[in-house]
Amino acid sequence: MKTERLPIEEVLDDVAAELRATPNLVMVAPPGSGKTTRVPAALIDRGVLDAGHGVLILEPRRLAARLAAERVAEERATRLGDEVGYQIRFENRTSARTRITFVTEGILARRLFSDPSLEGVGAVVLDEFHERSIHADLALALLKEVQQTIRPDLRIVVMSATLDVEPIQAYLGRCGYVRAEGRLFPVEVRWLERPDARPLASLVSAAVRKALAENTTGDVLAFLPGAAEIRDVMGGLASVRDVEVLPLYGDLSARDQDRAVRGSDRRKVVLATNIAESSLTIPNVRIVVDSGWAKILRFDPSIGLDHLETVRIGPKSIEQRSGRAGRVAPGVAYRLWTQKEAWSLRGDDRAEIQRIDLAPTLLDCLRWSSRDPMGFDWFEAPPAAHLARGLGLLRSLGALDAEGFVLTQRGRFLASLPLHPRLAVLLSEAERFGRLERGALLAAVASEREVLARSRLSDDVTSSDLLLRADVLEAFERTSRTPQDAERLGLVFGGAMQVLRVREQLLRVAKHLGSADRSSVRGKQHSDEPPEAEDADLRAIAAAYLDRVGRRVGTSDKIRLSEGRDVRLCRTSSVKDSEFVVALNVDAGGRTGTRDGVIRWASQVDPGWFPTMTRTIARWNRAREVAEWVEETRLSDLVIDVRPARRPGDPVALSAELEIAARGALDRALPITEALEALLGRYAFVCTHCPEFEWPAMDADCRVDLLGSLCIGRRSFEELRAVSLADELLSRLGPEKRQRLEACAPQTLRIPSGRVAPLAYASADGTEPPVLSVRLQEVFGLYETPRVAGGRVPIKVELLSPSARPVQVTQDLASFWRNTYQEVRKELRRRYPKHQWPEDPRDGVATTRVRPRRD
Repeated sequence: MKTERLPIEEVLDDVAAELRATPNLVMVAPPGSGKTTRVPAALIDRGVLDAGHGVLILEPRRLAARLAAERVAEERATRLGDEVGYQIRFENRTSARTRITFVTEGILARRLFSDPSLEGVGAVVLDEFHERSIHADLALALLKEVQQTIRPDLRIVVMSATLDVEPIQAYLGRCGYVRAEGRLFPVEVRWLERPDARPLASLVSAAVRKALAENTTGDVLAFLPGAAEIRDVMGGLASVRDVEVLPLYGDLSARDQDRAVRGSDRRKVVLATNIAESSLTIPNVRIVVDSGWAKILRFDPSIGLDHLETVRIGPKSIEQRSGRAGRVAPGVAYRLWTQKEAWSLRGDDRAEIQRIDLAPTLLDCLRWSSRDPMGFDWFEAPPAAHLARGLGLLRSLGALDAEGFVLTQRGRFLASLPLHPRLAVLLSEAERFGRLERGALLAAVASEREVLARSRLSDDVTSSDLLLRADVLEAFERTSRTPQDAERLGLVFGGAMQVLRVREQLLRVAKHLGSADRSSVRGKQHSDEPPEAEDADLRAIAAAYLDRVGRRVGTSDKIRLSEGRDVRLCRTSSVKDSEFVVALNVDAGGRTGTRDGVIRWASQVDPGWFPTMTRTIARWNRAREVAEWVEETRLSDLVIDVRPARRPGDPVALSAELEIAARGALDRALPITEALEALLGRYAFVCTHCPEFEWPAMDADCRVDLLGSLCIGRRSFEELRAVSLADELLSRLGPEKRQRLEACAPQTLRIPSGRVAPLAYASADGTEPPVLSVRLQEVFGLYETPRVAGGRVPIKVELLSPSARPVQVTQDLASFWRNTYQEVRKELRRRYPKHQWPEDPRDGVATTRVRPRRD
């Protein structure tokens, strides 16, 4: 057939020349330039590869691999499966004659493990590398090692629309670079005029209707986070006439995907996930509606879980999406946020290796080579904490030896199954109980998307959400397997058929591999008598999730996991009554901890199935505020049972528990008493006004420093509160400093009435003078203000009425007697006529009497 000339053809000779000169190449070319379909063919046609060698092209998605292969076969006028083919999950359209093969990431990994030399392959092309899936990162590292050890003639081509070239070139070494221009028509960007708080489905539906009304030609491509949101928007557009509304996401059948991406006589609205961001060109799309959201996997190391999170996209994705409107003609992109909000859309552009569960990838690494993954030649090294967590999981599942990095017999079996290591364990354990087919079904259900319809998620009460789904699927198998049968049973038809296909694949692989290692996975040995069917299934599930055991808190929906974290059991879970469960499907919750995680699927367990540890420990009793000895049985960090200890342990442990509790509740354990407050006020005063004595630091925080010694020999807050902190702090000053403290900041002062009155040092920073609060009648005869701090600071005298109400505050008593007393006397005589108020204060007699004399 006559092929369309594409922009990439301007540089194909450069591509060939670079790959003749160097074994590696980085190519940057914008979407629509033709790189995916024309570059692989050019390697064959321009004699870059040795005779008989072919090209493997790694695509991030099955749809892209299939469509690219069909396009290249069409352009080369060959039947699909002859010279050009593809291999994806459940579908292999290749033959011995195939030289251009499009594959997905799992296929390439299995090819490398079975044939590290890649016999018959002259070049591997990693397409859309900017997406940075963990499979692409692993493939690049393995290909580099193959090239440097056994296949120096192997060509590696890294292609992308947007890519930072220098790091790739530096990583591969001896690496050429070719850039191609694209063919992108102008795209007008339209923003929301003001923020719109409507639900996403309503917002997108309204935007699509507006786009259709404002643009009379061209199809619409709308980007949404996931399949659920796509279904919601399809419902919102059900009444739109003369337009075909089609979904496009990864789990659709090939037939439904083709309807979305093929040309049509009718005007179309395609509702897509980010599957349509790159690789695909959908004919006649001139309008893009961008929700600004996508779903990505993120790993929560606190509980070792990946969770699918809906996040704002970043600038690169925004531009990729908008560019889809300008592939075939000038277009328009509707961005469903305001221009002012645009600055906040930073997205998460981290590679998957930085943010998802590494256990499956580490199992592949160790299958490849028994060396520390920390030393693996990664293009971008993953976080050390994620590596440690992944290795810990593999060891707990029995896949690794105790200390090194050598796969056990079980580990090699797990690595050979196309499953997450957890689900491979589930299948292996089920096979040990003679329930291989049931185990394959359980693993298939757990590995695929939800098969139960929303209407079914509420009423059932079972021992396991996973067993519930398996039971419904087995009932479906006993029918004619029609969409109507699926609907009657509350199943999603496409999802159910997919799970059954996966089960058959797993059965074929497991039977080919033979039996796994017969040893149990860190659990207690099973008895010789096999368990009942449901019990066997529950045990197999528990073995796969042994690090996610949880216990219900009381009768609530709160579950405390063995990691120590609290999560909530979703109301749609069918496991409504079990005290102990394992968490199979968990939304890990907010990253900042502001929202509890939610267990979507749970499965009942018996703690007796797991190895536990009982020990006598000192434990803090929060209710009684005392440290006590208990016998505690634990599964990891999950407390299974607590009882009073039969024998006490080392008393030092009780003191340690008391200290830990006191540090967390300092004001409760060691409250600031009046005596301590008074001492700290005096001390702040002398530090400020008598600095020449070089006072050591002392403030309320000193309580923390005292805790270690105060807790020795004690076990309760009550005992701590009985301690005089003021005396403890004074004792640490030493006799000389204590004497100077008393001289510079005395606690009391003898006044003319004969009473010893307290001085109040109330200033926290020590800048204010102490206050003497006395009734005026007590200081007749005191004509000069007393001074402290070695005579430097006059005290503040607060003069009170007979009823102890302030009448005057002064630091200059002499001035008061001369200038103010008469005015004060006049008021006091009026208010307290039976008291003596001499006209001349020198005639007054100081007294402590509050009541007036009787005449």
